[in-house]
Amino acid sequence: MFARTKREYKRILGIALGGGRGKNTVVTCLDLTGDKPKVVMVSPRDEAGRLWYDNVLSNFVMGSSQTTLLALDAPLTLPACVRCKERICTGVLDCPYPAVKWFVRNAVGKESFPRKRFGRKPEFTPYTQRVCEKFLEKQYDIKVREGLGSSIGPITARAQHLLRRWSPDYVLHHNLLEVSPKVTISLAFGKSIALDYRNGPETWETRAFILEHLGEWVDFVVWREMILQSRRRFKSLICAITAFLWLKHGWDYPEGMSEIGEEDGWIWAPMDGL
Repeated sequence: MFARTKREYKRILGIALGGGRGKNTVVTCLDLTGDKPKVVMVSPRDEAGRLWYDNVLSNFVMGSSQTTLLALDAPLTLPACVRCKERICTGVLDCPYPAVKWFVRNAVGKESFPRKRFGRKPEFTPYTQRVCEKFLEKQYDIKVREGLGSSIGPITARAQHLLRRWSPDYVLHHNLLEVSPKVTISLAFGKSIALDYRNGPETWETRAFILEHLGEWVDFVVWREMILQSRRRFKSLICAITAFLWLKHGWDYPEGMSEIGEEDGWIWAPMDGL
């Protein structure tokens, strides 16, 4: 991993990506030019007051791509069956793709939740699920939304569109990372904290607790109160800090998962703690 992070980054952008209209997208900017990273922006708009529509966001992201590390809270790869180039499907049991082989070996999915009318759900669906999503569920009991699930499908589609616009300046797993605030907080602070920071009875206090601990790694130039009041702003900040920790600690794939991670995608998070 360290061999892929040896470049002089000047900023990290954490993006909580929203739908196509852009009104729910928030961008955090970490300035890396000083002795300690500084949070200099956490905003749903650019300096001109424009929402992060595709053109506005792309122009900002591409402004200094050679010195920027990018982290998005959105699926950046598609499931194995959607990416497949074979003309005729062999079926999952005979599929040669490493991701599908992993599903078959581990038989993870929703098999333990039978439907009332139609029997059990499929053990796994490699046309909607990715290994990184099910790995987190199997190893850490953390459930994340499937990349092509009904609630996140439009964001996945928007991310795919933006990645093509940002190519070849941004390369996945090199200066472009998929992260998840829920996963980062769950692994760093526990699943109860990860639940409370979003909708719990003490949401503000929970977010303040998290920021207090993360202040070990970053300084704040922006007003913290605005971050604490907004879930989207907070998620964007966690995206950026996750990317900084990836860079600082040189995170690598879990043992035996590098081939699958490179091909199928990976959600980077502090799996060994902070």
